[in-house]
Amino acid sequence: MVFSTIEFLFQFLPIFLLAYYATPQKYRNITLIIGSLVFYAIGSGWYTLLLLLSLVINYGLSRLISGSHARHPQQAKRYLIGGLVYNFGLLVVFKYTNFLIGNLNSLLSIFHVAIPKASIIMPLGISFFTFQITSYLIDVYQNKTRPARSLLDLGVYLCMFPQLISGPICMYSEIQPQMHNRRVDIRLLEEGMETFVLGLSAKTLLANPMGGLWNNLSVIGYDSISTPYAWLGAFAYSFQIYFDFSGYSMMAIGVGKMLGFELPQNFNLPYMSGSAGEFWRRWHITLGRWFKNYIYFPLGGSRVGKWKTMRNMLAVWAFTGL
Repeated sequence: MVFSTIEFLFQFLPIFLLAYYATPQKYRNITLIIGSLVFYAIGSGWYTLLLLLSLVINYGLSRLISGSHARHPQQAKRYLIGGLVYNFGLLVVFKYTNFLIGNLNSLLSIFHVAIPKASIIMPLGISFFTFQITSYLIDVYQNKTRPARSLLDLGVYLCMFPQLISGPICMYSEIQPQMHNRRVDIRLLEEGMETFVLGLSAKTLLANPMGGLWNNLSVIGYDSISTPYAWLGAFAYSFQIYFDFSGYSMMAIGVGKMLGFELPQNFNLPYMSGSAGEFWRRWHITLGRWFKNYIYFPLGGSRVGKWKTMRNMLAVWAFTGL
């Protein structure tokens, strides 16, 4: 289920908001978890069990990392590595198995050999909740944040449906202070609905028609189109991917605000940038922040000399591309 569907707008969201607002404040996290799992199950079915398994395993690992960090740092490091292998292992299996098979088949085509592709359906949002939960584990290991007090607290962070499918990618330190002290009132509901409607408009009134224009161009074929139509198609594609993703991020931020959460901004007018560097600081901000904090800075950032800085940037671009 995505935010722009009739089922979400006129069935799930009104029913959930009524239940959420009717729940006493101390129990709202329970309502949020139940609603988020229902939301995810509608679109992903039994893959909801995979999400719950990830929640339980990472909660246990974070407690083990925190408990052994002071007296047994090597043991804590092994727990962290185990968590990273598990989380990214799932991502590789579901997202990249057929990608790797396809590339192997291209290499083996000269021998007329082909490996059959696996019948794997990628779980919704697996990239986003993988990035979120690994950032939590790393921050616990580095003593930047305390482990979640309960499985419910970590579940709110990992499974909260506004940002579960397409981000923004939140850090645990951003969500944790809001878990038990957030407020819900008419003003936040109004602001959240306004942001949501703007995002919905960007998605349905701008991104979808522009996507249709790009699809028509693809069907006609690049050899059969005029130069003006080619330029029109290029602009349509550029704005389709922007309004589609930024619109969905705005909808997520809007729903989060309706629930009392302040989610981080994910886009800041990237097409108004004055340079390529500024563009990437404005486009998918939370993903860029993740790569900066957990790959670029640990490798030394820009303080390790020209060649190592170039190596670090190449590593970030390689992972971003994947």
